[in-house]
Amino acid sequence: MKSYLCLADGRIFAGVSAGLAEETSGEIVFNTSMTGYQEILTDPTYSGQIIVMTYPLIGNYGVNKEDRESPSIGARGLIVHDMCPLPSNYRTEQTLHRYLVDQGIVAISQIDTRALTKHLRLHGSQQGLISLDEDFDQLRIRAAALTPTPTWNLIRDIAVTTRRDLPENPDGPRVALLDFGGRDYLINALHTLGCAITLLPPSCTLTEIMQCAPAGVLLSDGPGNPQDLPEICQTITGILARPLPLMGVGLGHQLLGLALGGRVRPLKPGHRGANLPVRELTRWVGIPEVEGSRAANLKPMNTLYITSQNHGFALEGPFSEDVVITHEHLNDKTIEGLACPNRFAFSLQFVPTTQPGPHTTHYLYEQFHALLLQKGDFTAHA
Repeated sequence: MKSYLCLADGRIFAGVSAGLAEETSGEIVFNTSMTGYQEILTDPTYSGQIIVMTYPLIGNYGVNKEDRESPSIGARGLIVHDMCPLPSNYRTEQTLHRYLVDQGIVAISQIDTRALTKHLRLHGSQQGLISLDEDFDQLRIRAAALTPTPTWNLIRDIAVTTRRDLPENPDGPRVALLDFGGRDYLINALHTLGCAITLLPPSCTLTEIMQCAPAGVLLSDGPGNPQDLPEICQTITGILARPLPLMGVGLGHQLLGLALGGRVRPLKPGHRGANLPVRELTRWVGIPEVEGSRAANLKPMNTLYITSQNHGFALEGPFSEDVVITHEHLNDKTIEGLACPNRFAFSLQFVPTTQPGPHTTHYLYEQFHALLLQKGDFTAHA
């Protein structure tokens, strides 16, 4: 069945329906990953977006229940060059096509994804729609009228709505996890380290966070524009005023940066994929063992990592606090990590993922866990 992708700027690509044969709309973004398509589709941070996979063959190892990052697909649609109809893998439970149909997700294949990606790189990510309608004039009119979904609406649809105390590791250091729509890998990584976790909705107050008696706070990743969330930035400012270790990932990194006086700017094509190079410049190794400047506990580094990312905004300084830039993107030098030792806080723009990989940045969870275990010493250094 013929299907069409129409961008807000009027460009139309013809293809065939590869999922639910209906219509969908959202922000058209491209992801450069070669594997992990199921993790990408079920990543809640893709809420409101239609994903273009730049790797030409998608679905070759099928879909299974173990590899999902949330119970349902977070994206609004999928665009691929070729969707494999006969996957080959011993873990396969169903084809990608069947999975998309069961989940009610519109997809289109036989698209020239190289030309589409080049167009998005040149003109930037934009709104668009996938439709069976062959009236191109009407498609262009409707695509041009599309507007981004407000960030609060995106987060409200995917984040927890009430406090949830997870049963694992009840005697471990407790982490208050502010959920903006993060993936399951955050929970899995903390559970592996023996942490107890309390999930909190994004609208929770500082009082509600402190009622959990947390050893530390983690700000999850999530979709949207962090500038649309000033209330959350105020809550983070309150956390920073207390001697609590604080870690931010993805959207949480940007929100922490805003709370520390920074600003964000939109990226033209965005950073989305599991093959993006990041250089670690400096590593903050926690509070000093003796009285003195926390900044003195910084270790110079020059290590490269291949990271997983999904964001359309970049954090920029200057910051109002003493902030150390710990990581930078190797291609465009954007800020990928920061530390504010005087506030016991650090954050990463990229995703220290646990599946499908790479795993070399898992040490960042261990760094946060070490801070949780040091919490008893924080008051003396505050």
